[in-house]
Amino acid sequence: MINILGFNFYTAEERKAQEAAYAARMFPYGEPQKQRISQLLKELCPAADQKNLLFFYLVLKQALLEDPGLSMPQIMKKSRLRGLPAKVTPKAGQAVFRLCLLDLNCDESLSYPSADDLLS
Repeated sequence: MINILGFNFYTAEERKAQEAAYAARMFPYGEPQKQRISQLLKELCPAADQKNLLFFYLVLKQALLEDPGLSMPQIMKKSRLRGLPAKVTPKAGQAVFRLCLLDLNCDESLSYPSADDLLS
């Protein structure tokens, strides 16, 4: 890392290592876990932009990893999110939050409830 006038510049190897560490923290069971979460998000909010929805999920999960006791409104305020992603209903937003909470205690079986169960 090089610091020039207060800006940090990372080499390609350093950026790659940071990205791998972040991916391991968010999806400790690797690509199968990421695919399963992405599939559930698509089922929960089929009309929403899936990249924005995954970003929303990651913001929630990151905050819950730091403090599992936070509520969704607290996380949104802390993260300065202005609201739910476009085309995500409040009910679906709560389902995404529940999925994050469940994902914190997930094991290698990757057994998550169905989208219908998360929505109810």
